[in-house]
Amino acid sequence: MNDNNFKKVISAAELVRLQWRPHGWLLWQMIPQGGITLLAGETASGKTFLGLDLALNLAAGRGKAWDMEIANSSWFIDDREKKADSSWAIGDREKIADSSWLIADREKINDSEDTDFPITYQLSPMSCLPRVRYFCSDADPNLIAERVLRLCRGYPNGKKGMGIDVPDALDLDFTAHQFNDPQSFAWLQKEVIRQGYQLLIFDGLAQYLPGMADGSAPAVGAFLRGVRQLASQTGVTIVLIHQFNKRQAARNNKWGLPTSLGEERVRGSSELLAGVDSALLLSRPEAFMLEGRGRAVLKVVKNRLGQAGARFNFSIVDGEPTNADGIAHNTLCQGASEGLRSSLHLLFEHLAPEAQPKPRRLVDAALDGMMHILMEEDQRKFTRAELTKLLQERMDLPGSRTLAEAFGMLGKEERVRVERNENGRRSYAWAQPGTGVIENLTYGLPPIMAFDITSSYLINRARVNIADMQLEKMQNQAKPTELIERLADFIRKAEEESNEQGS
Repeated sequence: MNDNNFKKVISAAELVRLQWRPHGWLLWQMIPQGGITLLAGETASGKTFLGLDLALNLAAGRGKAWDMEIANSSWFIDDREKKADSSWAIGDREKIADSSWLIADREKINDSEDTDFPITYQLSPMSCLPRVRYFCSDADPNLIAERVLRLCRGYPNGKKGMGIDVPDALDLDFTAHQFNDPQSFAWLQKEVIRQGYQLLIFDGLAQYLPGMADGSAPAVGAFLRGVRQLASQTGVTIVLIHQFNKRQAARNNKWGLPTSLGEERVRGSSELLAGVDSALLLSRPEAFMLEGRGRAVLKVVKNRLGQAGARFNFSIVDGEPTNADGIAHNTLCQGASEGLRSSLHLLFEHLAPEAQPKPRRLVDAALDGMMHILMEEDQRKFTRAELTKLLQERMDLPGSRTLAEAFGMLGKEERVRVERNENGRRSYAWAQPGTGVIENLTYGLPPIMAFDITSSYLINRARVNIADMQLEKMQNQAKPTELIERLADFIRKAEEESNEQGS
């Protein structure tokens, strides 16, 4: 007991009274700013290209990566009109100098120098472009140089041409580091503070674990604790690029629908998924389809700052040969010809707005609760007071403003009938009585899954009705012993048919 250190035990009230740094986004609902993100994928799925694209766009000050706006980056975008159009824009450059997202200085947290409570240090002033460090110890420097150069040639430069300068703010680290003790993380923290790094990318993760032991929970856990403390104390964003194992893709049920999101395919210890803030999986399920050739799918399966489910497709394509000024060459000559330069492009295909996962709010939960009440008793009319009372039995009631918004949304539902009595008070009922049971089973599900469940339900109901008819018929025509035998034969035949259809 005496050997334990209890100085880090603190009451919740005291903790929140301290000045703390709220987390934001580097890429919206993809990469949390100041957090740890795991980017895992299949071999040759494009993980390194996504990592380089993120690093180059942040270090070059383009304010865009993965075809998405980089959040809280308006302080390095030169075009102020772009900044005005972005709802996440921080504002003028002068507002950045106060670094309000940093935890207070050492004196504000504790007057004592020997405190064991985590202390957040302020990074170097952000008067220039944010710096990025890309750890790639197992990569060929020549190959990385070619990828970086070709990607930079493929970015539009705002001058009706292609190609930007390779940023000086991106540092490539080819040293074989191993982060497995406090000294190694102390060195990394000093580097982050001294250089002012805003983003660290480890490609691949196993190279920086002792003995490449990504399957060891103690090794992985120690690494994640170290980078967690680093991110908490400095505010730096960390991206870990990792491999899939050799298992097949996510398992499917008998209807062809996935039974998992593919988390089991991440190679190594389960501590990897448990210890990160965001997990992105990269696969090529359409790689062998004619229309999906070369296309990869990125999806979010874990997100501590938002809901999982965001996804997009992307592919890597060669660009047109350009000259030194970034102007495309019009002839049919090869890109390797003298004076011409080849480029690489990442083409992103985002889902349509109606197909994007909708964030669930408290008002949505209240609406869903009232919809289920109406579906379960689809023959009954409810007053607002009755619905509110039944909703209270299902969940903690939200505030009056949220509840009023939920009733407003309920009144616009096509499946709900709203009537007024002589006093002008509304009553709510299910618009099509008798259909509430099926709607309750499929409410909120994707159309394909809802169709499968509805079909299964109707088939089962038909079998039950047939069984009831046979039972009634046998009750009128047979003796008790014969009735039991016939009923057993009928049930046995129904089960055999069900097994044949399932197989």
